[in-house]
Amino acid sequence: MKRLKRIMAWIAIVLLIGMYIVTTVMAFMATPGSFHMFQTSLAATIMVPVMIYVVLFLYRLIHPEKDAENSVSREQEREERTAADRMEEQEAVAGRETQSKENRRRAGYDVGEK
Repeated sequence: MKRLKRIMAWIAIVLLIGMYIVTTVMAFMATPGSFHMFQTSLAATIMVPVMIYVVLFLYRLIHPEKDAENSVSREQEREERTAADRMEEQEAVAGRETQSKENRRRAGYDVGEK
C-alpha cells in the first residue's frame, strides 16, 4: 500500500507540473483557441488538487481503522516526546539549583550549609 501511495503521489506531482507548464504556455500563445485552452488548463490546475484532497478525505472517512492506528502511534510519539522534554527540563532545573548553591557557598552566603 505504501508503494502504491508513493507511485500515486509521483503521478500527481507530474500531472500538476505538466498542467502548470501547459497553463503558462497557453497564456502566451496567440492562436484563436488558446484562450479557451488557457481557461481549461487553469480550471484543471485548481480542480485536480481539490479533487485529490476530497478523495483522500473520503478515504479516511471510509477506512477509519487504518487512520486510527496511525493516530495512536502519533499520540504515543507525542507522549514520549513530552515525557522526554519534562525529564530534560527537570534535569536542567536540578543543575541550576546545584549551580546556584555552589555559587552562594563560594560567595560566603551559605556558610552553615555544606
